[in-house]
Amino acid sequence: MLEGYLPNFGNYDQDNWYQMLPLAQYAYNNSKTGAHKPTPFFANYGFHPQTEWMKEREAQNPVATMYTHWMKRVQENARTTLEQTREAMKKCYDRKATPQPDLETGDLVMLNAKNLKSKRLLQSSSLWVILAVSN
Repeated sequence: MLEGYLPNFGNYDQDNWYQMLPLAQYAYNNSKTGAHKPTPFFANYGFHPQTEWMKEREAQNPVATMYTHWMKRVQENARTTLEQTREAMKKCYDRKATPQPDLETGDLVMLNAKNLKSKRLLQSSSLWVILAVSN
């Protein structure tokens, strides 16, 4: 079973699996199994392990840090552009939009039934009472 599990933790050439063995062991022992619900670690020791090594740490490759900063800038630029587009679209929409009336339960409204499909005989427009208002 582990022969199919371990390759997931190695690189493409599968020549660094021995470095990733502790991580694979931790992941395997701290995951629920189908046979019994608790993790193997919890079944043996009665608690789940707390690890400090899973916290974020400094990148060892400076190019990775530069790429991260570049990607954050790209995402921030995209966010700014989307915000400007949203504001422009809102401005364009608000120019033509009419304010909606405040309707309350019990108000009478005129319903245009021209395109309303119903088996009941309806007039083309008639008065209706509002039973409930949803936002």
